[in-house]
Amino acid sequence: MLLNIEQISQPYSGEYEEIIFDIESNWNSSDWSWIRFEEDTTIWCGEFRGKYIGATFSVPKGIIVVVTTDYIYVIDIVSKEMIDSERNFECTDITCTPLGDVLLSSGYGLEILKERTISSCEAIVLPVNADSLRFVKYRGNILEMNCDEYCNWSNNITLFLNCETLCVMES
Repeated sequence: MLLNIEQISQPYSGEYEEIIFDIESNWNSSDWSWIRFEEDTTIWCGEFRGKYIGATFSVPKGIIVVVTTDYIYVIDIVSKEMIDSERNFECTDITCTPLGDVLLSSGYGLEILKERTISSCEAIVLPVNADSLRFVKYRGNILEMNCDEYCNWSNNITLFLNCETLCVMES
């Protein structure tokens, strides 16, 4: 079972079992990110195209989701194979709720990954026009988020997402 993931610098050759997750495209950057995955009995490393933005995993869904400046990757926890990927133009933050739901932020909006594919993302309605939306911390099943009001950037707003009902409230 997957216990922990963390961004690392490029490992020495042979230090870990390494899996390269690359997507052929003329538009790829020359940047790479490395993530170390710690399981019950093994440690392995994934190499992903693009600068690291964030990563999380959902045991109930059996997936790892990695976000870089180039792509959003969905990896099967057990097989370590890529299930899905999509060019990343907007995603700026990622988290997994205590219930195992993966949340993605574009800075302006909030989406939940309903299944194991990126196409299953559904928008969560926000009570404000958000800019620079960031995930802050969990308090039980409540996710605290922070943003600025769009076109009124001096108005910093704290929002709270109830992870059970998926309702967002302003503080």
